[in-house]
Amino acid sequence: MRDRLAEVENRLEGVVRELKQLRERVDRLEAGTLVPSGDTVEVLASPAPPDAPTPRFPLAAGAVGLVGRTLMALGGAYLLRAITEAGTLPALLGAAAGLAYAVWWLLLADRAAARARRLSAVFHGVAAVTIAYPLIGEMTTRFGLLGHSAAAAFLLVFVALGLGLAWRHRLGEIAWVSGLFAVGTTVVLLQVTHDLVTFTMTLLAIAALVELTALRDRWLGLRWPVALALDVAVLQTVLLAVRPGGLPPGYPRMSLPSVIVVGLALPLLYLASIATRTLVRSRAVRPFEVAQAAVALLVGFGGTLRVVEFRGAATLAVGAFGLLLGAACYRVAFAFIDRREGGARNFYVYTTFAALLTLAGAQLMLAPEPRALVWAGLGLAATWLGGRHQRITLRLHGVVYLGIAAGASGLLGAVADGLVGSAEGPWRAITWVGFVVALFTALAYLRLASTSRPGSPWNTLLPQAGCAILVAVIAGGLASGAFGHVLARAPGASADAGLLGTGRTAVLAALAVLFAWGGRRWDRAELTWLVYPALAAGGLSLLLEDLPNGRPLTLFFSLAVYGGALFATPRIMRSTR
Repeated sequence: MRDRLAEVENRLEGVVRELKQLRERVDRLEAGTLVPSGDTVEVLASPAPPDAPTPRFPLAAGAVGLVGRTLMALGGAYLLRAITEAGTLPALLGAAAGLAYAVWWLLLADRAAARARRLSAVFHGVAAVTIAYPLIGEMTTRFGLLGHSAAAAFLLVFVALGLGLAWRHRLGEIAWVSGLFAVGTTVVLLQVTHDLVTFTMTLLAIAALVELTALRDRWLGLRWPVALALDVAVLQTVLLAVRPGGLPPGYPRMSLPSVIVVGLALPLLYLASIATRTLVRSRAVRPFEVAQAAVALLVGFGGTLRVVEFRGAATLAVGAFGLLLGAACYRVAFAFIDRREGGARNFYVYTTFAALLTLAGAQLMLAPEPRALVWAGLGLAATWLGGRHQRITLRLHGVVYLGIAAGASGLLGAVADGLVGSAEGPWRAITWVGFVVALFTALAYLRLASTSRPGSPWNTLLPQAGCAILVAVIAGGLASGAFGHVLARAPGASADAGLLGTGRTAVLAALAVLFAWGGRRWDRAELTWLVYPALAAGGLSLLLEDLPNGRPLTLFFSLAVYGGALFATPRIMRSTR
């Protein structure tokens, strides 16, 4: 029995020894002195002396120390301020010493980053930022040592230094802190000093610096707060520039050219940045860029339009700027036609902005008739290019241009009189520009129809359908107007309302039959889509005009023609070619 107990004790002692050895190895591994290598353990450094305590939380201890050092740095800044306020240092010299003190901490951050002490560099940078920007704000608003332009210059210098340091050492924390402090200080100075133009231009410069970093995909999230502050500043500038009672008390005068520069610089900055990222860097358009470009056009370009209309000046220059930007967006869009990655989205975004800018620019630069001719020409060109490159976006733009041209030329007004105008009138006349627009619209539809294949997906036929509707409305209005002038003697006191209604019903019924026949004959799905809308319009004409105003003879013709269209169109669409 004793032998067995002795054997068990020996085994237990062996287990205890092995556990002690294992614990020692684990302790040394946690202290960083051993690294496992295969089945052995290599000693990298001599173990620490037994009396040297091993910190259990080295990262936390280091962060606490860095926080303490940062607080000491801020204490030094307050010491400089106390000496200055006591009169020991002149105010200007004390402010300069404070700025130099902030720059010194930036230099320390650069040196720490160069030595791969990232956390230390970040804390140095935060200390510099929290010293510099509040100091610039107080020097401008409280002590009056800096003028508005000088304050803007100092802000830009410090944000450039901060972003440059962050760029050099890839310190995103410093980039964010520096950018947010710069924007916040600028917004505070704008609201306190009411110098909208100076500090809005400062925000534009800060946004430009941030966009430069975005070209290399650095800190893309920082663009959101910077752009938001800039948009609000530009909007505030525009709204006060068109304030009916003038600027509120305490606001410095804003010249018209300075307001125009501020407004137009906003879309120019972001459109240029997006173009560079998508063309030079071959990046797909990001959600921020779509949203911000739209806001920049609305607030910047749209606000500038409002300002020049309110002031009654510079419309020609702003219109020319819009046309140039529109042409540039179209040019950039065509660079994506042969690209694959991100090409479709980029093409859609650029052409949308191009259309909006072109419409706005032509609205400012040209009189109604020349404007209608330009838009009609653009519509025909867009449909031709859209067919050539198989781009549904361009084809849709062409239809939109043609529709707006028809409205600007007075064609739609004259057509509406022919279709639904009162028999007594007056009716608007169609000008030669209206006839040109009608011709261009018909040519555009022929171009669209010739470049689309039978059996194409329904969504690709939307431009053709829109153009066909426009052609049908124009043709129906012209035919109804001609019928009314020749037979119904409309408009005028002696107009025959019953005969006029019969003519309109007959025209709409004829359009329905033509749509059915043409859609079946040439396999044009978009024409067959229009058959029943045309029949519905004919039914409304019969109910609202023919029955109340008709005579037995006119009602006979109306019912016979409309009933024949209802009978014939389904059979035409079911027949074989």
